[in-house]
Amino acid sequence: MRTIIIFLFALTLHTAVAQSYSELYETGKKQIEAGEYKQACTSFKQAYDMARGKSEQFYALSGLGYAQNMAGEPGRAAESFGKAIAIDSTAIGLYMHRGNALLEADSTQAAIECYGKVLERHPDNRDALFFRAYAYTKSGMYTEGKKDYIRLLGATPDDNKARLGLAMLYQKEGSTNECLMLLDTLIEEEPENAEYYIARCNAERDFGQNELALQDAEKAVALQPLNAEYRLTLADILEKSGKNDAARRVRATAAKLSKEDEK
Repeated sequence: MRTIIIFLFALTLHTAVAQSYSELYETGKKQIEAGEYKQACTSFKQAYDMARGKSEQFYALSGLGYAQNMAGEPGRAAESFGKAIAIDSTAIGLYMHRGNALLEADSTQAAIECYGKVLERHPDNRDALFFRAYAYTKSGMYTEGKKDYIRLLGATPDDNKARLGLAMLYQKEGSTNECLMLLDTLIEEEPENAEYYIARCNAERDFGQNELALQDAEKAVALQPLNAEYRLTLADILEKSGKNDAARRVRATAAKLSKEDEK
């Protein structure tokens, strides 16, 4: 008899603390807002298990995919988004999310297909064009990437993100003049933007222009002295130029900056 009473008490307690689908879903949303992505994954998984009907499954999977991507699990995120899309293929935004997760997981061709789905319905979607161009570039499909970047720049010629992307494409395909001309223009327009100097530095290194690369690396470090990655790039160039003592000093400073960032 005592055993039965304990069992019934435990069952009652479990029922009292059990959360409904709505509670779990809302908990997941709050955890995402708080940056608690691993916990949000658990909440959305539990919500999915409790879902009644396709609609609830769709929203739980969408939330799960987002939480997984933010938690550094892009492959699983892409799978969750794919399941949600299988429930509702009209959810164009999810194709974008899935494409980004696939791109991060290095499933580049599948990402290209997702961005294509977005562009079939919204041909002028700028994000889909940009990320598909980037994915094409990553895959070595330079002709296709250029078409997307040119479409972007045709509508908004001052889109610096697209111009920088196109410059990187030219760098990868070995189009020296086109690459450097674009980067020169970006720097002329924004001479205090360290990102452009480091981009031109990397291009110059690829093209064998080490002295120019050194100047641009030094300029980038001067503009952003707390950027450890820029200092490591500078150290690499110094070493290749035979300036080992200077390279060691720069590398030591980069190591200190990295440790400070970790604190």
